[in-house]
Amino acid sequence: MKYLLKITSIFPLLALFVATAHSQAPTGNIPRTGNTVGADNTYRVLNYIYDSLPADKAGLDTIYVAPYGFHTQVFVSTVRDSFALDVPSTTNSFKGDELEVQIVNGANGVCIRFAGPYMAPANTGRGGTGGTIYLTPNNRASIIFHFDGSKWVEVSRMAQ
Repeated sequence: MKYLLKITSIFPLLALFVATAHSQAPTGNIPRTGNTVGADNTYRVLNYIYDSLPADKAGLDTIYVAPYGFHTQVFVSTVRDSFALDVPSTTNSFKGDELEVQIVNGANGVCIRFAGPYMAPANTGRGGTGGTIYLTPNNRASIIFHFDGSKWVEVSRMAQ
């Protein structure tokens, strides 16, 4: 009886420890749909976010985006000369999340680069080199990144 009392008093402490440790686990390596038996993998609960980013200013400036949905679509409508796109934090990112960046170039030639420790752009591709995209006047680009648990990795690029 004495040992049974000790075991039953330890059980609530163990359950509290496990619950606390699980709640503090980083979200980066877990898909938004969950990875446990019975988790919702039907994509019914996923959210799509659309955000129009601020217009590019003269000179090389940085535009920050904070993806917080399963699919975050950002639109840069006016590009004057050049800018860098940066995701400063991955706090609200889950493995498998998608970031789509759509850019419409103005009347000038444009250079777009992806900056910051959480971006992993392609090294080469049509319309760019070293992860940088060069657009001719009045053209468009669409770039898609997937979050792999630690970085936003470029998976697709279309530049006209």
